[in-house]
Amino acid sequence: MADIVVTRSNLPFVLGGTTAFTVELGAANPNQPLPRDTQVVLAVETQASANQPVTLGGAGSWTLGLKTRANVELRAVWQTDAALIRKYGLQPYFVIDPHGVVLLFTVGTSADGSFAGKFRYGALTAGATFEAGGDLSFTYARPGDPAAPMAALIPDFFSHVGLPATLTAAPPPGEFVHFEYGGYLQLGGSVGVGYEMKGTPALDIGQLHLAEHYQLSLVASAGLSAQVGGFFGIDIRADLDAQGRPRPGWARVVVNRTRASEFTFAADVSVTAKTKPQNLPKTPSEFLGSLVGVNVKNWLNLLQHVEEATDWNQTLTELDDLSIDFLTGWFGQTPAGATLPAFLAKVKQVVAEYDQVDTTVLTAVDHFFDKISGPGLGNDVAQGLESLAHLPSWDALRGDVDPTLWGLVNELTDGDPLGWIAEKAVGALQKRAQAVLDLGRAAATNELKAFITYAKGEFGLDTLVEGLRAIDTPAKLQAALKKRSGAFLERLLGPEIKTISQTQFGAVVTTLHDVLARIETFEQQAYDALTQALAQSLSFDLHLGYSRASDREALVDVAINTSTPEGQALLHAAALGDFTQALAAYRPDLVRLYAGTLTTNLVKTRTIGVNVVGWHDGWHYQSVEKVLLHGEQQIVPNEAGGVTVFSTIDLTKTTGQDRQRDRGKAQDKVRTYFLLRFLGESRGVVATDPAGQQYLIDTITQMAASYQLTFEDNHTTPKDLAYYLSFARDFGLVDAGLQPATIGQLLPQLAVNDYGNVSVQYVVRYTEDGLRRLFLQPPDDDAVRRIMREVILANFLAVGGDIAGEGWVYWTADVYTQWKQSPGAFDERPTLTYRPIDRSPYPDTRPAPPDVTLPADRHRYLGALYRIEDAFVGDFQTLAKLIAAGRISPIAFQQALGGVGDTLQAIDDFGESVNTTFALFDALLLQAGAKRQSALTLTSSAAGRRVKKVFVAA
Repeated sequence: MADIVVTRSNLPFVLGGTTAFTVELGAANPNQPLPRDTQVVLAVETQASANQPVTLGGAGSWTLGLKTRANVELRAVWQTDAALIRKYGLQPYFVIDPHGVVLLFTVGTSADGSFAGKFRYGALTAGATFEAGGDLSFTYARPGDPAAPMAALIPDFFSHVGLPATLTAAPPPGEFVHFEYGGYLQLGGSVGVGYEMKGTPALDIGQLHLAEHYQLSLVASAGLSAQVGGFFGIDIRADLDAQGRPRPGWARVVVNRTRASEFTFAADVSVTAKTKPQNLPKTPSEFLGSLVGVNVKNWLNLLQHVEEATDWNQTLTELDDLSIDFLTGWFGQTPAGATLPAFLAKVKQVVAEYDQVDTTVLTAVDHFFDKISGPGLGNDVAQGLESLAHLPSWDALRGDVDPTLWGLVNELTDGDPLGWIAEKAVGALQKRAQAVLDLGRAAATNELKAFITYAKGEFGLDTLVEGLRAIDTPAKLQAALKKRSGAFLERLLGPEIKTISQTQFGAVVTTLHDVLARIETFEQQAYDALTQALAQSLSFDLHLGYSRASDREALVDVAINTSTPEGQALLHAAALGDFTQALAAYRPDLVRLYAGTLTTNLVKTRTIGVNVVGWHDGWHYQSVEKVLLHGEQQIVPNEAGGVTVFSTIDLTKTTGQDRQRDRGKAQDKVRTYFLLRFLGESRGVVATDPAGQQYLIDTITQMAASYQLTFEDNHTTPKDLAYYLSFARDFGLVDAGLQPATIGQLLPQLAVNDYGNVSVQYVVRYTEDGLRRLFLQPPDDDAVRRIMREVILANFLAVGGDIAGEGWVYWTADVYTQWKQSPGAFDERPTLTYRPIDRSPYPDTRPAPPDVTLPADRHRYLGALYRIEDAFVGDFQTLAKLIAAGRISPIAFQQALGGVGDTLQAIDDFGESVNTTFALFDALLLQAGAKRQSALTLTSSAAGRRVKKVFVAA
């Protein structure tokens, strides 16, 4: 047998444990070239053993520890090896050199070339040592001289091998480094945060109609960092141009998901968003201005409302004093009688011009109006817009870009500058910049410009607020109520301000100054809620993207310029699984971003849907006092990336867990009522309009419903895990094939079969198509009862103790029959033992007890549960009759369903959980075959480590 011994002088990547590698050639002659056009696989003897491991690595790199001989190979790839060429992406090399050969050195891969490692719960670090084949696998490829004898070819090949983090330059064609590991991927990015606001005057089912639609406004650029845990393959090779030629100095780094078929769920994702707005020098009260209706787009919405109206006298009754004052001042006189036609013609002209203006342009004008129109106030902004209006090419934005200029680019590209640069001509940006300048300059040459100038100058938020600051006595308040300041005060404190008595003036002045003092901090609270919703939305989408990705889809795909020290540092970080800096900012001279499932989510603008519950009816605004004074409670982000502003529902009466419960109930109520109204409209029971129905759909789909069922166990066993999964499986939240053992191998342990503290949460987001399926065929009474009983049983089991026993009695069908025969007598029963108890819906993990003794005082409680159950079933029967009966008015629809809200509230009160209502509706959606995007999150804390696993079922 002929062997080639490669000594340490040709093994720069071997740090210790051996003095040589032995390449076994079998019968081949080492003095001959590699056999051509045959697949050659050579075993490599490293002398590694458990007692004397061999370490591979280099300065600044993680190291590989070899403890066995197995899975260390050297193979040759020729042009005829189609499968290997496809597997390792070697087609471009063989186009250049069809007669060449590529040598592949693999460490830690199985016979079929796949990685079979475990999960380490940590990021790759330069100082870490990994077990080859257990934690990490490694492949290095490099072309060789096919005419050289193997005795020279093989040592020369090994002399060039280096681990990924030791790379300092882009590999040439045919050379690449590939490694696979289980651990964390570090990502970063800058995302434009925008919002669009819609609202309804009241939460009553009959009054759920769209008050106003405030279109997209980009308010900040949020820096994000994300950590994604899973199984990854990272590939580093030359970056090629469209013609397949290498770009000098550029390395292509691609991350794929591995083991996709084995682990069909999402792994561990955490997202951190910086809440401080960046790069956008605009008015500090953007969000509040839209909420109280005094931004330019609000006033234009008012004009659209007037233009669409058919009865001016009726329209006047819909407008509040501030709206009438605005229209009168803008027109120059009271629009009535002979002047009305001219007024309506002017309205029509402005609306027609408004319809031709891009929303982004109008938003930018609103943001930067003073800096564009006032000499000396914002020359940096005006000059920046001038520069962009005449930008010669995208290349002019390379290198260090002035922060103000880059902020304007971010604004005018809807927060997606990378997408615009990749997909649009520079003329699109030029056009928007010039349009902003044209609309913002003070010399108004058309009606729309004059309208904007008037709105910003006379009715802008800063002007109106300043008018209120001088009110410091009851007398001044009384005088202000007759002027514009009083009209604006109504929007802040509510229309009731006009009817208060003089004895209340002093208290109102105090409240007013409390509100004014909160305006500056309020905007930060709004940004905090928006960015929290952003992080939650992005986290869900990253989970979804990971779980759906195949091993052929790129999760991350970037090219890095290694010709500078900074580029080399970025490549080094990427080789450690860290793309935070590479993705954090637009630097086309250093990083080019290709399409990647995860990175695409990190550079696109996120539009946060804001739903204001209790906004305005017509243009009669309700009070925003609670929102301004208690924004941290009244502005509520949710798991799906939406935000609800509760202006009329007080969420400040309780503290701690009770407050959290109140917020949850308020969210549940919003979701339920919107769902019922949408159901009525989608079935044709209640008349609708396209804008109104879209509002209902947007609100429901932008709100995630979650329930935790208070699962928490400090010593979670495999049996406990199985129970959590069985419940989730029954509700369609996880793949039916998911086994507890599969999850168990990814969780840290305190001891054998002890996973420590584990909490479980379920989250569901709905889709429009799925919601339209709800109640196409309403479930029968028995199905509704079973769903309700299973949900409440699960809640009671989570509480445990005597409550769990009561849950088992409630679950047992014969007990309901006994109650039904004589409800009054049932409530007065003495202590009784119930036997038998119906079979558990979770027989393998939570079997039913043989009997349960129910104390006398709990029978009345149990009877109340059965009354709620009957009421709920009756409500469903009413709903079915409504759908079959034909169209009715919204108020009649509300009255017919009036009991539903009371019943659902009662379910929550008795369900020992904030979210029983959601769980019930979620199960009904599942029964109806409604499409959902569900997630099960297990958070595990054991042995000093905290791990979160999210399982997404779409």
